[in-house]
Amino acid sequence: MTIRNMVQRVCLLAGGLSVAAIGLAGPAFATDTAPTLTPVQGPPGTSVTASASDWAGCTSMSASGWGQNLGSTSINSAGAFSLRFVVPSNAPVGQAQIQFSPTCPRSTWMPFITFNVTTPVTPARPSNLIATPGAPPHVQLTWADNSNSENGFWLYINGQYTPPNLPANRTSTDVNGLAPNTRYCFMVEAFNGAGGSGQSAQACATTPNTPLPPSNLVATAVSGPAVQLTWRDNSNNENGFWLYVNGQYTSPNLPANTSSKTVTGLAPNTNYCFRIEAFNGAGGSGQSAQACATTKGT
Repeated sequence: MTIRNMVQRVCLLAGGLSVAAIGLAGPAFATDTAPTLTPVQGPPGTSVTASASDWAGCTSMSASGWGQNLGSTSINSAGAFSLRFVVPSNAPVGQAQIQFSPTCPRSTWMPFITFNVTTPVTPARPSNLIATPGAPPHVQLTWADNSNSENGFWLYINGQYTPPNLPANRTSTDVNGLAPNTRYCFMVEAFNGAGGSGQSAQACATTPNTPLPPSNLVATAVSGPAVQLTWRDNSNNENGFWLYVNGQYTSPNLPANTSSKTVTGLAPNTNYCFRIEAFNGAGGSGQSAQACATTKGT
C-alpha cells in the first residue's frame, strides 16, 4: 500500500471525510468510476441525471449536496444506475460538490462531482396561441412551448390572471365555465423561479350561443309506475331538451319551452336518476343537477 493510500484510509477511518481527502481517494475497485452528470451546469431548478454503469456488487447509490439529500436509486445487477435530482431553488450561483454514497460491501469510495450553478434566467415566451371555441361554452387553447426551463404557465383571461397555474411542458388547455355568446381574449406566460417570460400574443374567441342549462330539476314518483319531472327553463333559444336516465341519453328529445315530463315504462320499486340538458344548433347547455326518485309498486 502506498503512503498516499495509507493516508487516505486513515482519513476515512478517522471520520475526516473532507472534500479534499475524498476527492483524492481512488475507487476500491478499478471498475468503479465516478458518475457522469447531465447536464453539468444550470440554474436552480435544473433537472440533473447522474449515471454510471460499473458499480457491480453494490445495491444502491444516493446523492447529497447543498446541505440536503438529493435522492437515491438502486444499482442493477450489471452495476448500472441512473439517479435524477433537481438543483434546489435556493442553490447559490457557483460551483457545488455533489457527493455520491454507495451501499456497497466492497467499497467505501464516495466520489464528489462538481456541478456549476448558473444565474437563473426566465423561460422563453410562448408563441402561436390559438383559441378555438366549442359547446357547451368552452375554449380550447393551444400554443408553442419555446422553453425547457419553465415551472409552469400563467393563464390570463381578458387581461386578468386566472388560477390555477398550468403545469410545465404543456401546449394546450381547455377553459370551461364560460358564458355563451361571449367574446374572451387569452394570453399565456411561462414562469420559473427567475420570473415570467412575458405574455404571449393575445388570442380571442367568441363562445357559441348555446342555451343556458336548466335548473331546479325535481323528480317525483307517481303511479304507473312513472316519474314526474319538473325543471326551470332558463333559456329562450333552445331547440329542445335532452333527457338522461341513469346517465344514458333517452330519446325522443323533449320540445323547446317545456318544463315538465312524465317518464313512463319504468320498473316498479326501482330508483331512477335523471338529468335534463337544453340544446340548439350551437350545442348543449350542459346537464342540470341530478334528481332521483324510487318508483312506486304496481
